[in-house]
Amino acid sequence: SGDHQKHMHIGIPTEETPNVMIFNYIEKNVRITYAVAEGVGGTLSLEKPSNNVLDGARTGLVVTEQMLIFHGEAGGATPSTTPGYKFVGWYTDAACIHPVNSNWVTTDGAFTLVPSQANGRNVEATYYAKFEQLPTTLVIQTTGSAIAASDMFIFTVSCEGEQPFEVTVRGEEGRAKISGLKVGKTYKVQEQTAWSWRYLLSGTTSQSITLTSITTNNQEPNVVTFTNNRTIDQWLSHEYDVENIFRKLLPSS
Repeated sequence: SGDHQKHMHIGIPTEETPNVMIFNYIEKNVRITYAVAEGVGGTLSLEKPSNNVLDGARTGLVVTEQMLIFHGEAGGATPSTTPGYKFVGWYTDAACIHPVNSNWVTTDGAFTLVPSQANGRNVEATYYAKFEQLPTTLVIQTTGSAIAASDMFIFTVSCEGEQPFEVTVRGEEGRAKISGLKVGKTYKVQEQTAWSWRYLLSGTTSQSITLTSITTNNQEPNVVTFTNNRTIDQWLSHEYDVENIFRKLLPSS
């Protein structure tokens, strides 16, 4: 009927009072559920307190609101990201392939999803919020004694399934940062000690690290440190320190 409650009166006249038959039509409710895809990356909060909240949760990985099918209005849900993640978008399927109507999502930066009615009625459905891990960083730093500002240390960085690459750390900087790496991958960092031959490396020549995500309290969660102590001051070795024998061949004055 579209109304909360309809009354139909059928009067049957009698000598006393007419008999009345009343038919009550109760408008049905529908549920709209909002869920975090794969259950990671953030939480969701319902926006309309007047709507019935099912299962007692207004904030969580899965939240559901209930409203009248014709006269109700969806309040929607707002995503909040977990540190190390970013919000990607709203989708109509769990695989996050089909995005929702873009007109349903607020453009104020909150990305609140408010589903609209279809053909004058609210439609029962589940919508999925997709979150994605932010790329992380890897810092290679060198410490030690008597490191010259102009000296360089070269490292080979490798990861299974990826092409190895080289990173140079200058003595005056003492560190190099690699950005855009994927959380969860394990990288091996190996120093090319033959290059920095004037220094003696303390410890192993290689270190492995499994990358973790950047957080608010830790902007550089992945750091490997190599300690190099300078043991040779000269650039040339003793092999180049020889006696000039040609001086003896010069005629005496």
